[in-house]
Amino acid sequence: MADVLAQMIQPPTMHTSMHSVFWMGADIGVVSDPTEIVVWAEYVPDKAERQRDRRANIAVPDAGMTRFKLVSRIRLEQIPLPLQARVVMHLINIYKPRAFTLDRTGVGHGLLQNIQQLAGSARFVIAEEADDPRNAAAASAAG
Repeated sequence: MADVLAQMIQPPTMHTSMHSVFWMGADIGVVSDPTEIVVWAEYVPDKAERQRDRRANIAVPDAGMTRFKLVSRIRLEQIPLPLQARVVMHLINIYKPRAFTLDRTGVGHGLLQNIQQLAGSARFVIAEEADDPRNAAAASAAG
């Protein structure tokens, strides 16, 4: 069942061919609330896009600055946590995001445990909101 669920979620290959930097996050639910997974691409707008935005009175970032584009939003309804973890790992393998964030309490903690089991030897950096992520990364590298 898990492999079938992951196979049903096949993002267009154009996502990874057009962009190379991705960020992912999720709001986790199980029974009465759905899980919402979002994938953002980070990119530098080209000159044509910047000109279109300027003409349309849309905010234009300074030259060389990046912009985010929502490329995927996946809604999982009434899917048990072990299956959700397989979907998350499937998406991570496709997009290879710089980071994946999720709820740190409640149901999110259960999903994180399932993901850690699936990842096996993979290293995770878990940073609390009040932590400076640079310190967490340094501690992980040293440990």
